[in-house]
Amino acid sequence: QDVNLDTEWAQLKHFSSSNSITSLYTFDYDGTVDWPTTSTTFTTIENVGGTKSKVTPNYSTHGNVVVRVHASGLIAETTLTAGDGEGSYATIEDNTFAFRLFMSLTTGGGTTTVDMANCTYSFTPRAALTNEPTDTETSALKIYYRTFAFSGLYTLAPGNVIDAIELQACVGHSGNTVNIQHNHIQAIVVEN
Repeated sequence: QDVNLDTEWAQLKHFSSSNSITSLYTFDYDGTVDWPTTSTTFTTIENVGGTKSKVTPNYSTHGNVVVRVHASGLIAETTLTAGDGEGSYATIEDNTFAFRLFMSLTTGGGTTTVDMANCTYSFTPRAALTNEPTDTETSALKIYYRTFAFSGLYTLAPGNVIDAIELQACVGHSGNTVNIQHNHIQAIVVEN
């Protein structure tokens, strides 16, 4: 049957031509150089030779579709120019950098974009409205070499073309720098 509410239910009979994983698209970082950004607007991560962190499915939906995308990567050394704020809402941007999965679609002759998923990280242990000590540019409180990972789901009706899904990053304060060392994208399209 197509419906089974038991845990660990997926068996071969559930993956039929009417309900299957239709396509898998992946992107894997292709180099050893960090990609830095000081942009406060989302920018697509670039890799060796300007290769963008994106998949380009060019997938046309024939029925109802579920798109699941997962992104992961590694943050290298970062730079804070003015510290991480004093723990108030007004200074949240001083201590944050963020990622998003951004999908481009062609629908009925026009183009549109979808913000599929977002995640935000702090440069230091301080978050908004905390009592952690204030960080400075030279402080050892900055968190280096940590991973990031997040996923997003989106449903589409028939008649759409999935042009691209990009991994983008930004910082909250333009004086700060985040360096992305590795990054990967996996996109699964399920159509019934």
